[in-house]
Amino acid sequence: SGAPNVMLAFLKHLWTTADSSKRHEAFSRIHSLVTELQATVGTGQAVIAGWDQSKSEKLVARAYLKLGTWQWGLCEQVNDSVIADVLNSLRAATEYGRGWGKAWHHWALFNAAAMEHYAKTAPAQAIRHVAPAVSGFFRSIALQGSNKRKGGCLQDILRLLTLWFNHGATSEVERALEDGFQHVCIDTWLVVIPQIIARIHSPSQPVRALIHTLLVRIGRHHPQALLYPLLVACKSQSAARRAAAMGVVDQLRQHSSLLVEQAQLVSQELIRVAILWHEMWHEALEE
Repeated sequence: SGAPNVMLAFLKHLWTTADSSKRHEAFSRIHSLVTELQATVGTGQAVIAGWDQSKSEKLVARAYLKLGTWQWGLCEQVNDSVIADVLNSLRAATEYGRGWGKAWHHWALFNAAAMEHYAKTAPAQAIRHVAPAVSGFFRSIALQGSNKRKGGCLQDILRLLTLWFNHGATSEVERALEDGFQHVCIDTWLVVIPQIIARIHSPSQPVRALIHTLLVRIGRHHPQALLYPLLVACKSQSAARRAAAMGVVDQLRQHSSLLVEQAQLVSQELIRVAILWHEMWHEALEE
């Protein structure tokens, strides 16, 4: 009994400071608290006198998030039942807290963990968790970016890139990526330009096409951030990598032709002054 927000704070303290047996008690009690909160909010009533519906739903979201993450932390062996229960709790947290980046972060993180769990034993089941993970990471990145916590979402961006490059050829994942790119600020990708350009010649056509589209979009807003790594890729020994990089440079040339020409000149001069004449002779003789 007691005010739900006070009870939630007490259970969080109990979970943080207690041993294993007390953690099971905290989990059991938060399960009961969530049931009570959901019943109250479901009737349109405030969980605490004077609270509006929005504030009540935020408290329910926090409780569901703890319920899901604590069950995940307590399970010694992950199985289908645990995965279903945790996903239900985290899904409810995102539904009650749609503007809460932390809920979306944990939703995406657990879907990625479920994907890894099924990867070896049930690949078809594993792939079902990729698109929800991708959508969750996009929501988390967008919300953390809007809260001026861009440094805090770098890990989510890197996890998203891993899912994109490994599973982007799947149609469902491709749709989730195309939708997510429309809702995330273009500046988000500036910190991972090297990682994106490293996959510019991906053997997967859907992945390669999305990379090209994203780089062209970045180039419209920040051409100076792309030019040097692209020009390096243009000198690659791989024909596929060279062609992919040249395709993006050609797009940049349409709106930033002077910048492209100046960057190419600087790149050529840097190479010229970096290689000594006798090194050039040795290389020519070896060839």
